[in-house]
Amino acid sequence: MSYVSIIKRHHLIIRKLQSTPMDFESLKNYLENYLSDSDFSFTIRTFQRDIKEIEDIYKITIKYDKYIQKYKIVEDDEEITTFDKSSEKILQLLDFMYIQNKYELYGKYIDFDKSPIQGMHHLYDLLEAIRLRKIVTFNYYNLWEDKTKARFVQPLGLKEFHQRWYLIGIETDSKKIKHFALERMTTLEVTRSKFNYPKDFDLRKHFENVYGVTVNSDDKPFNIELEMAKTQAEYLRTFPLHPSQIIEKTDKPNWVRVKLKVCITYELIMQILSYGDNAYVLKPKKLAEEIKDILKCTLGYYGN
Repeated sequence: MSYVSIIKRHHLIIRKLQSTPMDFESLKNYLENYLSDSDFSFTIRTFQRDIKEIEDIYKITIKYDKYIQKYKIVEDDEEITTFDKSSEKILQLLDFMYIQNKYELYGKYIDFDKSPIQGMHHLYDLLEAIRLRKIVTFNYYNLWEDKTKARFVQPLGLKEFHQRWYLIGIETDSKKIKHFALERMTTLEVTRSKFNYPKDFDLRKHFENVYGVTVNSDDKPFNIELEMAKTQAEYLRTFPLHPSQIIEKTDKPNWVRVKLKVCITYELIMQILSYGDNAYVLKPKKLAEEIKDILKCTLGYYGN
């Protein structure tokens, strides 16, 4: 059986067991309905091998529950169905691939985002450069300066934010950590020059106090409080702005208080502005003033 067939089977097993526990025979029948491979054969031995591979690749544990006599997804032997974010991203890509392969069946029932993620073709080369500790060079278009310049960078990590990928690395000229949007890179080349990965750099810690991708080493996180319409805040329960996020009740009906501890960045300000009159800043005064100044300026464009 091809690797493509195995990946499809893994994907369907995970998604089905995320939805509901199943016994082996029911799961087998389910797979037979969706997999049309002529050489399809799903035995209990195959399933046991799949379980091991799924745990190794996706960090998702499948176990047999003797009480209900069904297989289900567990984490740390508890009935928790939350997975590593990177694993979920892989599964989402497989979802799209599966749907596209069945476009004649599902095409008219789904409308994909017309703006594809740019720069994805750079991912593999950059990851290899990070792993092998090799300097990369590329031409980079700077939006603010409206010009393209050759860059030499020691790659440290990659981050996704709002359907854009960014390279985090040390620019050899300035010796500073900078962020580069992959869609603005051209002629990427992994050089033979090696570099020493900084021992004190941790990608997750680098972003732990920010919403977005703007990190200034001198910035300190603020205790931020927003008053937000309850209906708007419900979206934040599913997609938190930041791990520090706390949502509390207030005395006002239909309003809640959202608390964060993050640096004040351009991305945070733009996000708050996107809520319109469904949210306003209580603290700190510095952030409230910045929002107010932007709104005054915007209002000025429309005259009286």
